[in-house]
Amino acid sequence: MDADDRSHPDRLARQMAHLEAHGEVDVLGSSVRVINDDGSAAGVIRYPLDHALIVLSLRAATAFAHGTVIIRRAAFTAAGGYRPGRFPVEDYDLWCRLAIAGARLANLDEPLYDYRLSASGVSRTVKERQEAMAAEVGLEYGRLLLSLPSAREVWRAAAAIAKQAAHGDVDARALARAARSAREAILPWARSGRWAAAGAALAGAVRAEAAYRRRRLTVNRPHPR
Repeated sequence: MDADDRSHPDRLARQMAHLEAHGEVDVLGSSVRVINDDGSAAGVIRYPLDHALIVLSLRAATAFAHGTVIIRRAAFTAAGGYRPGRFPVEDYDLWCRLAIAGARLANLDEPLYDYRLSASGVSRTVKERQEAMAAEVGLEYGRLLLSLPSAREVWRAAAAIAKQAAHGDVDARALARAARSAREAILPWARSGRWAAAGAALAGAVRAEAAYRRRRLTVNRPHPR
């Protein structure tokens, strides 16, 4: 957590309640509210919610906001903790190794953390090194991950998010985020020669995008007079 970021007062309580209700989850993050230097809201960053979508998305990029994540001790230990040599993407490296070690991953679609845009942030000051190291981590992940979700699992994960959106449990934009993350993972998986993973990512992208478009049409449809 950066010194100028803010964790919402009830973040840990809400995440702990989720972990207690879902004993299978080992790693849990949340959405992030982006704020300007003056504290004004600039938007919300969402991440894939379901394990299957997160596992596929990690081949292309991180699927968590570092400051939002809580990890069960056993999973953290099994993955070997942080590796200093992976700075400035030691968090992305850890998520990948947690997935490789078999940890179950999830995100809450609630902005429980404020991320402040700053010109002095690590992601802005060491961007070139960050991108190079992230590419290396992604390649290693694509090579070492043995257990991949099937296209059916990813399809069902996207369908579950669509159902949550229909019930108002998550924002419909979580579907757009799922579609984008899955879509961005297709080519990296193909480059790793993991065609089943690329196909699963395609299935997730198609299902999530279709559900998001249907949801938008439903919300924007004029009511009969």
